[in-house]
Amino acid sequence: MKENNIVKQFINSVVAQLNEDKKECDSALLYMLECNYDLFIQCQLQIAQLGLLIPDTKGNLVKNPLLKVQTDSQIQCIKCLNDMLITPKQRAKSATPNIDEESPLMNFLKNNN
Repeated sequence: MKENNIVKQFINSVVAQLNEDKKECDSALLYMLECNYDLFIQCQLQIAQLGLLIPDTKGNLVKNPLLKVQTDSQIQCIKCLNDMLITPKQRAKSATPNIDEESPLMNFLKNNN
């Protein structure tokens, strides 16, 4: 996986939150989150460049297939975060202390819920 500063910053934010909440995390789950978030970012950048609609082989505009990949990776990210108990919904259930609302983690969750 290519090093991406956005992804690195996001994962560091997740790890910091887990440490602050004194929660342990499976390294495989953290790696899955990192891979899916990286895929989400790659799709987001490609969609911004190519557009929501792209021409098919006949020249007709069709929905960019990366939208499905982006949605699927987003769903996987949310599942990983739910498993780590650090989404707003999970924090409300477990009465976890507040997270910095401007962190990369919270920006992702706010923009994609």
